[in-house]
Amino acid sequence: MKQVKTSVTLLIPDLLDGLTPELLRQQMALTRLMDRADATVIRAPGFEQSLVDAFYHECRNPSLAWLSRLGEHQQPPAQGAWLRADPVHMAADIDNVLMFGNQDLNIRQHESDALIDELNRHFQEQGWRFFAADPRRWYLQLAESPQLHCSPLSEVIGQNVRELLPGGQDSLYWHRTINEIQMLLYQSPVNLARREAGDREINSIWFWGDGEMKRPELTEWCAAWGDDVLLRGLAIASGTGLNPLPDQAATWQAQHTAGRHLLVLSDLGALAETDREQVLHSYELDWFAPLLSMLLNREVAKIEINPCNGTLYRVTRGLLARFWRRSNWLDQVV
Repeated sequence: MKQVKTSVTLLIPDLLDGLTPELLRQQMALTRLMDRADATVIRAPGFEQSLVDAFYHECRNPSLAWLSRLGEHQQPPAQGAWLRADPVHMAADIDNVLMFGNQDLNIRQHESDALIDELNRHFQEQGWRFFAADPRRWYLQLAESPQLHCSPLSEVIGQNVRELLPGGQDSLYWHRTINEIQMLLYQSPVNLARREAGDREINSIWFWGDGEMKRPELTEWCAAWGDDVLLRGLAIASGTGLNPLPDQAATWQAQHTAGRHLLVLSDLGALAETDREQVLHSYELDWFAPLLSMLLNREVAKIEINPCNGTLYRVTRGLLARFWRRSNWLDQVV
């Protein structure tokens, strides 16, 4: 009988974004893994796209909203089409409309409930229904799928959204709808109270997650590890075992079984600069160094690191022997 080997894929959003090459070089285990790794250009960059590519082979545009909603409730969402409709703050000047997202909005539960109620009353005649699974994660249920192409919220943070608004056959209708929602939100008692308190307003909604409501093809993952709601939906839809991400590799080693494992670590790009450096150092101590040791000791056969930048770095014990090699991974740092 062929022995089943253990391999690990680490998906770490923004690992090479916003950190200096000097700081990354200080992480000795990470540096050794990346220096010796073979780099493969994969599909488009981005966290959501990287997760999709880990579970889908044929369907290239699955509904991330439908999958996220599945992850929220662990059962198929109600009939109809779904979009993510996340509350955000945007700021405009003469030339740009800058997306700040909702990480720092500190949206309270009663504010989310009140705004969802206002939206549902306003769009009642269209038959739309807004839901809030979390004060920062909202959904819109529609009767039919709109003809839209939307960018995930994570990809537009800090960007000028004028060039990133939904495209597609129905785009003009949805651009008008976004303007209508912005006027509704401006007049909301929720935002009036936030203005008086000096808080940033919840002044728009970002629609995204369009696509086909299709389950993933069969995957070869033995298990997935992480807490992201989209990962949870993908695991449920594909029948992949899902576990909370342990604090360190040693705990994972004690819990795992042989096979391919997908581990999703926290998004470094969502952290402040000083927090990002601290988390990177904790990853070095808790994950990179122990996994390197496991690789050297033949306890894992392969380690893959996906920083969600469109390149996958793959290293085996044999590749570690190439002591003379340094890949150009630091050229990817932005």
